[in-house]
Amino acid sequence: MSGKEYRVENDSMGEIKVPADKHWGAQTQRAIENFNISGITMPPEFLQALGLLKWAIASANFDLGLLAKDKSEAIGNTALKIAEGDHLEEFPVDVFQTGSATSTNMNINEVIANLASTKSLDIHPNDDVNMGQSSNDVIPSTIHIAATVAVRKNLLDALNHLQETLEIESDKSIRHSEDRADSLNGCNACDFWTRAKSLGKSNQSCCRSV
Repeated sequence: MSGKEYRVENDSMGEIKVPADKHWGAQTQRAIENFNISGITMPPEFLQALGLLKWAIASANFDLGLLAKDKSEAIGNTALKIAEGDHLEEFPVDVFQTGSATSTNMNINEVIANLASTKSLDIHPNDDVNMGQSSNDVIPSTIHIAATVAVRKNLLDALNHLQETLEIESDKSIRHSEDRADSLNGCNACDFWTRAKSLGKSNQSCCRSV
């Protein structure tokens, strides 16, 4: 990289060159170089859930009196943009990385800090964005959030459609059955409909508990 293409970042291990047009920092860059394994990055759904979690934590830290209002709002607003699907190109770390996905947690901390900082407001990736957190808690929580969002957006609608279709088909089968085999088909459809309805209620209950 030439002098116009990178900036120099510093961490406890010294200096490292980071692409000038990117918002991640030294720890993310080290992860990119150390875990150049598969070229597969974290799924967008996971990253968006991680953004949602960072927004919630910034709000909680403000409520607890640990984080100033201006920092909480700056972090929260940036995190929500990531949750909505913005800036996903800022997450290049390979999915095969440190066991607790610390590199991805630091990736989003650095990106949020750099995007949220202004000339009059300095946001620190560790002290502010990652306040009170550990990757051992953040990553499992993100997985739960991502799974819950996926169930609500995709699975529940599909189960409702399946339930409605089976209900219609079971009514048809029972109404028009003329022999024992047809009756059995109608009963089978009823059974599938009952199971689909039960599964839909179970998933809705799980989403509410999460």
